[in-house]
Amino acid sequence: MERILTNRFETECVLCSKNSDTDCPRNATKLTTDNGHKNCQLDLNMGNETDPRIITTTGCSHICLENIPDPYCCDGYYGPNCLACPSYNWKTCNDRGTCNDTITGSGECLCEANFTGYACEKCSENNVYGENCTETCDCVNGECDSGILGSGSCDCYSGWNGDRCDEEINGCDYKNCSENSRCVQVEGSNYTYCSCNQGYERNVTATEHTCNPVDMCENGKHKCSQNASCIFTGPAQYNCSCLEGFRGDGYVCTPIDPCQEMYGGCNFTTSICTYRSPGKRDCVCKAGYELSSNQTCELIDLCSTNSSLCDKNADCSMIGPLQHVCICHEGYASAGHYCINNLLGVLEDIHNSDPDLEAKMTWSIKLVKNIYHDEFRYHGPFTVFLPTDYGFRTIYRKMDIDEFLADRDTAGQILRQHIIVGKWTMENLTRMDTFYTLQGTAAEIQTKSRGEISYRYRLSGSRARSSVVKEDIAASNGVIHVVQKLLTNSADVKGDNSKTIFTLLKESRRYSKMESLIIRAGLQAEFEQDNITVFASSNSAWDSLPVGVLDYLQSDEGLRSLQLILRHQIVNETVEVADLINRRTIQTNSKSVVPILITTQGQIRLDRETNITQTDIPASNGLFYHTDSVLLPMERDEILPGICGYENTTEEEPGYCGPCFADLQCEKGDPTGEIDSCTLRKAMVNRHPDTGKLLLWFTTSTGCRATCNITKSTSTCCSGYFGAKCALCPGGYKNECSGKGKCTDGKDGNGTCVCDEGFKGPACDMCSDPKKFGPGCNQTCTCVHGNCNNGPDGDGKCKFCYTQSFFWSRRPSRYVGENCDLIPKPCYGSLHTKRCHIDSSCIRNGTEFRCVCDPGYEGDADVQCKPINPCEKPHRGGCHRQAVCKMDGPGGNTCTCNEGWTGDGRYCYPGSECGDHQHCHTQATCRTDPSHNTSLCWCNDDFHGNGTFCIPNNMCNYHNGGCHSKADCTPLAPGLNNCTCQRGYAGDGVFCIPTIYELVINHPDLTKVASFLTLLGDDSILQYTLDSYTFFAPTDAAMDFLTRRREQDFFSDEDNVLSFINYHTVLGENREEELKASVDVIERFNTLSDGFFLHFKVENGTVVLSTNNKFVITANIVKSNLVAANGFVHIIDRALEPELEYNGMPTLDEFLNTSKDTTEFAGWLETKGLVEEIMDMNQYTLFLPLDEKFESEELSPTYITSDYLRFYILPVIRLAESFDDQETVDTVLGPRHKISMEVIGKKVFLNGERMIVQSNFLTDGGVVHKIAGYIHPNLRTCDVINRTVVHSACVPCDIGHYQCPDGYTLESGTTTKGCVYSSGESQYKGCSSLCSREQTDLGCCAGFYGNNCEACEGGSEFPCNNNGNCSDGVGGDGTCTCFPGYTGTSCQLCVNSTDNSTSECARSCAYHNGGCHENGTCEEYAGSVTCTCPQGYVGDGHRCVRPCDDNNGGCHPFAVCKEKSENTTEVDCSCEINYTGNGINCVLAEKRSSSVTAGASVGGLIGLLIIIGVIIFFVILIRRRRHAESFIKKEKFGSTESFEKLHPTPSGEENYIALQPSPQSEVKFDNPMYSMKEQLGDFSDKEC
Repeated sequence: MERILTNRFETECVLCSKNSDTDCPRNATKLTTDNGHKNCQLDLNMGNETDPRIITTTGCSHICLENIPDPYCCDGYYGPNCLACPSYNWKTCNDRGTCNDTITGSGECLCEANFTGYACEKCSENNVYGENCTETCDCVNGECDSGILGSGSCDCYSGWNGDRCDEEINGCDYKNCSENSRCVQVEGSNYTYCSCNQGYERNVTATEHTCNPVDMCENGKHKCSQNASCIFTGPAQYNCSCLEGFRGDGYVCTPIDPCQEMYGGCNFTTSICTYRSPGKRDCVCKAGYELSSNQTCELIDLCSTNSSLCDKNADCSMIGPLQHVCICHEGYASAGHYCINNLLGVLEDIHNSDPDLEAKMTWSIKLVKNIYHDEFRYHGPFTVFLPTDYGFRTIYRKMDIDEFLADRDTAGQILRQHIIVGKWTMENLTRMDTFYTLQGTAAEIQTKSRGEISYRYRLSGSRARSSVVKEDIAASNGVIHVVQKLLTNSADVKGDNSKTIFTLLKESRRYSKMESLIIRAGLQAEFEQDNITVFASSNSAWDSLPVGVLDYLQSDEGLRSLQLILRHQIVNETVEVADLINRRTIQTNSKSVVPILITTQGQIRLDRETNITQTDIPASNGLFYHTDSVLLPMERDEILPGICGYENTTEEEPGYCGPCFADLQCEKGDPTGEIDSCTLRKAMVNRHPDTGKLLLWFTTSTGCRATCNITKSTSTCCSGYFGAKCALCPGGYKNECSGKGKCTDGKDGNGTCVCDEGFKGPACDMCSDPKKFGPGCNQTCTCVHGNCNNGPDGDGKCKFCYTQSFFWSRRPSRYVGENCDLIPKPCYGSLHTKRCHIDSSCIRNGTEFRCVCDPGYEGDADVQCKPINPCEKPHRGGCHRQAVCKMDGPGGNTCTCNEGWTGDGRYCYPGSECGDHQHCHTQATCRTDPSHNTSLCWCNDDFHGNGTFCIPNNMCNYHNGGCHSKADCTPLAPGLNNCTCQRGYAGDGVFCIPTIYELVINHPDLTKVASFLTLLGDDSILQYTLDSYTFFAPTDAAMDFLTRRREQDFFSDEDNVLSFINYHTVLGENREEELKASVDVIERFNTLSDGFFLHFKVENGTVVLSTNNKFVITANIVKSNLVAANGFVHIIDRALEPELEYNGMPTLDEFLNTSKDTTEFAGWLETKGLVEEIMDMNQYTLFLPLDEKFESEELSPTYITSDYLRFYILPVIRLAESFDDQETVDTVLGPRHKISMEVIGKKVFLNGERMIVQSNFLTDGGVVHKIAGYIHPNLRTCDVINRTVVHSACVPCDIGHYQCPDGYTLESGTTTKGCVYSSGESQYKGCSSLCSREQTDLGCCAGFYGNNCEACEGGSEFPCNNNGNCSDGVGGDGTCTCFPGYTGTSCQLCVNSTDNSTSECARSCAYHNGGCHENGTCEEYAGSVTCTCPQGYVGDGHRCVRPCDDNNGGCHPFAVCKEKSENTTEVDCSCEINYTGNGINCVLAEKRSSSVTAGASVGGLIGLLIIIGVIIFFVILIRRRRHAESFIKKEKFGSTESFEKLHPTPSGEENYIALQPSPQSEVKFDNPMYSMKEQLGDFSDKEC
C-alpha cells in the first residue's frame, strides 16, 4: 500500500536577476513566478576551489511542491515488498507472538513465553502440551503426547498400563512379543496381546507378527510446510527443510526476499533491488544511472551531453545522479548555474562596453587597482562611489594624477571615503540620514527633484557634493554608483611611512595625553615594534574617563592597570580595515578579545561603544586607527581600586511563614529562638470551562515565622571609597574631600565630607568664611566694598563691587577698582572735563578719566547706558514658565505665578483657594498668597500638586508605591513609579505570584524539601518560568522519614538532591482535577529524572501516586493546587523514592566480568578503552548484545570502531519501562545518531528489530539492558544545520503582532522600524521583526569523504593512521597529507631521517613517540595509538604542559600560580605584592599612609552619559523620520532594508549590518539544495 505525502521545498538560492530561469525538479510544481522570493542567503566564492574567498549576500529561490509516494505495509506484512509474516494455522505467528512487520521490519516472530518455532508453533519445553503450553506431562513408563496440539495422553511401554503408565501388567510375564512390539492389556479384562511400538505399524501381509517403521514423509502425514521437503529420520520421525528460496524451521516456510539481505548483492548507490520471486531479485538502475556494456550501472554524464547547463564562464562537473555543479573561472563568483563578475571586473566592463560610460573610467580603474585590487575582487560586499575621468579634475587641477596615485596614504584615504560596507541601492541609501564610509567619516545622499529625481553624494563637514551619474550597477560583491567628481576631503590625521606609530603620536598635539601615558608606562618599545596595529584616542577621549581615573593611572598604584589598558590598544599584526570588517573579533596584546561590530549605518565599532572615526593611518611599523573613546579591557567602574577585601557579617532575617504549630525552620542560617507573627496567603484557583483561563483569588490567615541568623560575606571599601559599589569620595583620587576633610567612606558611608575647620562644601572646596581665601582659607580678602573672590582657589580680590550713595550724586554709585576701594567722582576740574552718559559715572584715577555704566545698566557708558531688563534675557529673570516676569527697576525683576497657579514665581503649581485647612489635602496647608490677596492650599515638603490633591515626590516611600510586597518600587518622576516583581516572582509588579521554587521556600510545611531546593540554588529549574511544571512536595515529616533511611551524607551530594527533586517533578500544569481525569487515560507520567515515572489512581476521592503500577509504595496528595507562576504544587505525605537502590551496585567493569553471555561485546568495549569512559559518565544506559547473537553477524574488526560501540550508549539512565512507542533517543554520539524505540505489549525493540531480552541490570551510575543482536549506526553521514533569517510582514508599529512565514519562528527583541506597508491606496511606515528557521542537510562525518561518504585511507577511526590529515567531507577526495616523517597512501610508512628509507611504522609508539608530546604518554591498542598526559600535566596528549603554564593555572593575572606537587594538577593561587584577594580574584591593596587614597565616583557620570546618549538617539531618530517623510512625498517605496544580524553584544543590544536590500514579502523560505527523489519499487496492493 502507499499514501501520498506533500513536500514543499525551495530551489537552490541564486542571484535574483537569474532566478526567473530556474525550474523545479521533475514531478514538482513551481508555485512562485518571475524572480521568486528574495529570502535566502547566497554565499559567493570570489576566488577559486584551491583558494576560496567567500562573501555573503542576498539571493532568490522558487517554492516547489511535489507529491511523494510513501509506501507502507499492512499489519502482518514486512519488508520493502510487503511479504507475509510467518503464520501457522492461518494465524500470524500463531497468535502466540509478535511479528516484526512494517516496511523496515525483518519478519521475525518474537514468541511469547512457553512458545518457540519460526511461527511460534511449538512449545518451548518438550514435556508440556496444550494450546498454552502450560500443562505438564505425567507419564511414568511411557511416551507423552506433548506439543501445542498434544493431549497429554501416555503411550505406555511394554508391560505397563494406566493413565500414567504406572500400573504393571501381570499377564505379560509369559508373553514373548516380536521386535519393535510390546505387551499390552485389553482395558477391562486380563487379556494381553502384542502391539507395535509407537512409530511402528504391523505388516498385515506378513505371516508372523511383524512391526515395520512408519514413514511419515511417504504416507503424507508429516507436518512440514508445503514449501519444505520432508526427510525420513526414523520410525515416525522426520525433519523438515525449507526449499530453496524459502526460510523458516521447515514447519513454517516463508519466501526469502534477497533485497532484505545485503541488498541482494545490488549496488546500493547506483541501483534498486527489486523482489522477483522467492530467493530471486533484479537490480534496476536508479534515475541518473544507465546500464553499461559490462552490465553495471554507471553515472550519466549530463555535462558532456548538454553544454548549456552552466554559464559560459564556468566548468561543468557531475556530483551525483542528475546533479551537476558549475565552477566559475578565476575572477568570477559562483551563484548557482551563473557566474558574475566582481566589482573590479564590472568596473572594467563599464569602461569597455557601457553605452554611456565607455572609455570614461580609466582613472577609477587605476585608483582601485593601485589601492584595493584584491579587496574589490575578493572582499565585500561594498557599495562604492566612483567618478568618471572628468571627475578627477579635483585632483589634476592641484597635482599630477600619477603623483596622487603614488601617495598611497592620501589616495587610500580618499578612496575609502567613497566606500560603504554592505550592498546598498540608491533607494535604500536615501532612507538613511547618515551612513559611514570605510574611512570612518559620515556621509549622506541628498535628493533633488526637478522633473526626475537626482542624487548627490556628500561627506559630512564638507560643502562639496558629487552628483550621481549612474546608480545601482550590480556586481557579485557589491554595487557601483558612478558620480560626477571625486571628493577630496583631507584626512584628520596624516600618516607617514617613514615614522613609527609612537613618533606620529608624539608629533600630534591631539595625542599628547596618550603619548605621556605611554612614556609613564614604559611601553615606548611596544608601540615601536614592527607589524602592529594601534587604536589611538585623542586627549578629549582620555579626559572623558571617570573622575579620578587618569590620576590613578598615572600613580604608582595604577601602573599595572595603565600598562594593561595601553596594551589593549595594540594588536600584534597589521590589520587593514578591509580585513577588519570581515572579522568577528580581534585579540589585543592585553590577551583580551575585542568584538568587532558593524552598525546598520556602516560604522565600525569596537566592543559596544568605541567607534573608529579614521582607518588605515600608515606608519613605518604598521598602521593605526583613530577612535572616539578609549578602548578598555574592563568596565569603566572597575578601573579604580575601590574594593580592598571581604568580611563576614551576621544579620537577622525572617524565616518561612507557616502555621504556628509547625516546626519553624530557617531557609539559611540558624534560628535565634524568636518568633514573629506573619500573614499566610493561600491561592485558590479555578479554570474557566470555556476559555481555560486560570481564575485566581487568595485567602489569608495568621501564621508564625522564626528569626534567623544569616552569615553574609560582603566586600569592604578601601579608604576614600564609599557605598555599595565602593565609589570614589568627593575630591578625586588621592584627594579625599580636597584634602581638607574626612569622607564618611566604607560600605555604609554616604560619601559626605566632614570638613576641617574653616572649610565647607560637598568636597570641602570652599571657605566657610566668605571673607577668607587661599589654600588654607586663612588669608583675608582685600576686597573692601564688593563680593570677594574667596575660596581655596580665590585671589581675595573683588568679583564685583557694591553701590553706595554719595553727596555729590543724586543716585547711588558703584565702587570701582579691583578691590572696590575707589569712589567714582565727577569728571570735571580746573584742567580736565569728561562727558559721560547720564546713567553712568566718571572714574578718575589721577589724571586718567573713564566712564562706567551705573549698576542695572549696560552699554559703552560714553554714548549710551540702557537699563537692563532681566525679563528679556533667555532665563526670564529666573521665573517659572507659568509665572509673569515684571521688570522692577534697572537690573531687577519680580516673578508672579499666573492666575490659578501658586508658588514663589520661581516655581509654580496649579493652585486652589481655601478658607481653612479642611479644603486642602491631608498633605497640604492653607496659606495666604499675598500676590493674589487670597488663601491657597500649598502642598507640604516632599509632596507636589495643586493643594487639594498632593502626590509624594517619591511614591516608593509610601506604601511601597502601591507595589506588591514581593516587588521592587523604582521612582521614575515625581508621582510616577515602576513596580517590578522580585526574582522568583512573576506578574505586573502590583500583583506577584511566586515560582514553585519560592512557593516551596516560603511554605511552613515544606521546610525540609525547601532546604534541598536551596542547596541547588540556580541549578533548580523550578525557579524559572520558561516552562510549566507540577511539583509533588513531601511534608517535613515525610522528609524526616526519608533522611533517616539514608546514609548521613547521601543528600549532601548535589547530584543526589537534583535527582530527588527531578523525580518529584512532572512537566506541564496538572491540577488535582486533571490528575483524577487522567487515571483511565494516561498510564504513567514521565518525571524530569530520565528512566523514572509516576502512576496515579483515585481512592475515596483522594489522588494516590506511586513509583509503579502495582502501587506497593504510595503517597497521598494532602493539599493540592498551590498556584505558582510556573505551574502547580501538590503536597504529599510520603517522599517518593526510586525503587532502584544504587548502594552496593557493581561497577560496570565488575558487571561485565560476571556477565558470561556478553563477553564478545564487552571485549570490544575493553579493547577500545570505552569501559572507563562509560564509568566516568554521570549516568548512562548501555545496550549489550548477547554473544550468540553478536557472533552470528561475523562483523569485520575494522567495522567495529569506537563510535560504532558508542552507538549502544545513552547519556542518561532509562529503564526499559520508560521507553515510549515510536520514541527516538539520543546516543552519546549526539542527536544526529538516534535509536528508535518500538513498544509492543511489554516488549521493547530497538530500531524495530532488536528486542530487549533482559532488562534493568543496575550498576554504579547506570543501567544495562541485554538485547538480541546488534544495531547498525550510520556513521558515514552527519547533519549540517543551515539557519535562515528573514523579515516578518510589515505592520503598524502600535500593533506589535508580527506574522512569520510558515516554518519560521519569531525572534524576540529584533523589532526594527522603517519598513513600508500598504493600506488602501496609501503607504505608511511601519515595523517588522526578524524570523528564523533551521534546516538540516546531510554531509559526511569526520573520517569519510566524497558523495558516497567512503572511509578515508587507514579507516574512519584512525584516518591516515593518525599520522596525517585526510581530505574528508563531501567535497574531499580522501587524500592523506602526511605529517613530517611519514609517507604512504595512508601515511603508514616512516621515513628514516638518515638515509630517507621507509619502513612500516603506522600506529606505533616506537616512532616519534607515536606523534604524542614529548611530555605525553603513548599507548597502543587495536592497531592504533592514543596520547595522554601523565599525572601533573594538563592537555590532550599532543600538548602536555604544567598546570601553571596553561592560562596561569586559572589564577588572576595579578596572582602567582604555584603547583601543589609534581604529580597533581592542583595549584595554589596567591595575589602579588600590593594586591589582595583569594588568588582567583585580586584587587589592589589599600595603602595606609598620611595621605589618604581616593578615587572617583563614576555612577553619576555614567548616568549623565546614558541620558545624553538617549537624547541624541531620539534627536537623530526624529531627523531621520522627517527626512524620510519628505522624500516619500515625492516617491513611494514598496520595500525596506534587509539586515543580516551580526554579533550580539554582551549587553543584549544587537547591531546589524545592512546587506542586499530586499522588498518585504508575505512568505519567505530558506534555501535547501534539492535532490531528485529515487524511484521506488512496485508494491503489491494489500488491503489493510
